[in-house]
Amino acid sequence: MWAKLLESLLWVNRAVVSTDHDEMVGTAKGIGIDLPFRCSIPLSGDMIGDIDVLTHALYATEEADGCHYDIVVMLQSTSPLRTADHVTETISKLIEGGFDVVGSSPK
Repeated sequence: MWAKLLESLLWVNRAVVSTDHDEMVGTAKGIGIDLPFRCSIPLSGDMIGDIDVLTHALYATEEADGCHYDIVVMLQSTSPLRTADHVTETISKLIEGGFDVVGSSPK
């Protein structure tokens, strides 16, 4: 699911997975997605918000890579019907509209 979508997004130059789940780690590594860190215990579980997880992943990846990322795309495994066109259209709206944040939702 992730690998096929990421292969379609030619403009993506870095992909990471944030997880504490061993099976997810194996799946990500198996399709060539990097895990420069493991999600910490305080960020694990069903009651943790996306902002906390995303912020941790961004800062940890920037520290590991020694750079600053301008655009971050959060692709959750709970949206398996998302296509490359959906993601590209959303990012185009972000850039063209000069927005700080954009999101997508099902109709």
